[in-house]
Amino acid sequence: MESERKGISLFKKIFSGYIIAIIDIVIISVIIVVHAQGFSKNAEKVRDEILPNTLKAKDMQLHVIQVQQWLTDISATRGAEGYDDGYDEAAEHAKAFKEIVENFKDFYRKHNENGKISELEAMSKAFDGYYEMGRQMAAAYIEYGPDEGNKFMEKFDPYAEEISEMVDAFVETLSTLLVDNVSLISDNADNLLMRSIVIGVLASIILLIIGLIIARKIVEPIKRFTFVLKDISEGEGDLTRTIEVSSRDEIGSMANYFNETFAKIRQLVSLVQAQSSRLGAVSEDLSSNMTETASAINEISANIKSINGQTVNQAASVTETSSTMEQISH
Repeated sequence: MESERKGISLFKKIFSGYIIAIIDIVIISVIIVVHAQGFSKNAEKVRDEILPNTLKAKDMQLHVIQVQQWLTDISATRGAEGYDDGYDEAAEHAKAFKEIVENFKDFYRKHNENGKISELEAMSKAFDGYYEMGRQMAAAYIEYGPDEGNKFMEKFDPYAEEISEMVDAFVETLSTLLVDNVSLISDNADNLLMRSIVIGVLASIILLIIGLIIARKIVEPIKRFTFVLKDISEGEGDLTRTIEVSSRDEIGSMANYFNETFAKIRQLVSLVQAQSSRLGAVSEDLSSNMTETASAINEISANIKSINGQTVNQAASVTETSSTMEQISH
């Protein structure tokens, strides 16, 4: 009985199953949250850094083109009235370009990317040469005409080509980074979905196995219990049957109490059988004594009859003797 008390009760078994299920759900949730956090960080990086930087790089590219466009326009019109704002427009775009470069330099300083800072400084220096040569080209066209301006155009083209290549390469790097991160986010989303499905299926299988184990631990002993009771009730009442239950829960306790109860019933039946045997022996002795008593009574009755006959004979003899006495007296 002490071993039963130390066993695990049905409540604890069922509660343990629920605890395991809850732990599985928590683990699944943690895995999903961890992957979701990585997914979220990548998305935030794209939203807050990569995409804005790519758009700013595109703006740099546009400013370079606009500087060339405005300086070329004022060169073509030779600063005619109504077309003399090319310098101012080119200056605005040059200023915007330089501001973006400084923003990028600040950004890369925070991330300790010195290589990018050096690249931007070289780009800024190339842009300064490009912008200055474009201004000289425009001034030559305005002051000296196409012949002199064309000479500066030949000098300006290499500067324009150099800065365009540098800006295009910078834009291409950021665009590639954007595409790679978007692809990574998409892959992470797909992986998260697949892992969620796999984990969900595994969790369902684990919960099903746990449920089957708990149900088996509960149902199987009850089935054995029922089978033994049915066999006893429908059979010949074999009270020597016992229920074998290895569990140390309420069902095990019930089986043990059942076996103890049947043991007491068997003891009682054995006692009744023993008393019945004794009673049979006493009955046989009593029957034998009754037979002897009947024989004695029959013998006594015969003796009484014999005495009675002798008494009659004696009375006759007395009568005869009395008559003889009368005769003698007479």
